[in-house]
Amino acid sequence: MPAVDPARLKREMESLRTALPDLERFQREALDLIQRYEDKTQRPARSLRTGRAFLTPLPLIKMLVRELGSYMEDNPVLYQQAADTLWDSGNIELQYAAIQMAASRSGPDVPTSAERWARGCEAFEVLDELAGTGIGAWRDTSCDHFLSQVEIWLEKPWIRVQTFALLALKHAAAQQAFQDLPTVFRLVHPVDRFERRESRRALVQLVEELARRSPQEAAFFVIDELQEGGKHAKQLARKTLPIFPAPQQRLIQRTLSP
Repeated sequence: MPAVDPARLKREMESLRTALPDLERFQREALDLIQRYEDKTQRPARSLRTGRAFLTPLPLIKMLVRELGSYMEDNPVLYQQAADTLWDSGNIELQYAAIQMAASRSGPDVPTSAERWARGCEAFEVLDELAGTGIGAWRDTSCDHFLSQVEIWLEKPWIRVQTFALLALKHAAAQQAFQDLPTVFRLVHPVDRFERRESRRALVQLVEELARRSPQEAAFFVIDELQEGGKHAKQLARKTLPIFPAPQQRLIQRTLSP
């Protein structure tokens, strides 16, 4: 990675801003900027939240988001177009930047935009970030609307949108202000409809989060799924078992091995 020259970086950011509204040029310059500062001696790891998934320094990506936000604060349409353009680049760093740009949005167009992004998302970790940070402001404005939309997403034929919906429920359940856990359990029943590996991975994470919030309710949910005899219920029970307190572990184990 080349040394960061503040004066040069300032000029590069200015050039990137002035590329707008030419979205093709903007995407090209954004990719050039990100790749110019890549640390090519490193291999990307898996955690977006620590920034270790990036070959480009996370502070530089955050600076990019901050600069674009200040430049387009009075032009929300262009701001959304810029975020879409960064997302469509397919570059993980620029997709992360797009998610940060979307994080403050809470308007009625958020679900449509998020679904489009989710459909084209190739990395589970990026999808998880989108489901948490990317729609967080919108999710927190209306619990009922959020849950209704998740129900729609869960019925979509696209596996990535389905996985995105499960991850969105996980992030909602992690918020203490979110109280409608019974609806979450209803939405994901029966678990056997989640056939694909990435959806089952998201489901495990969701049930683990539910177990942290309400161990008894989550344990009853897992036990009910086991008693219905679904082919994926045992796998879900075994993978989530360690997160439960000892009393609930014993109940689940008893059902697993009658």
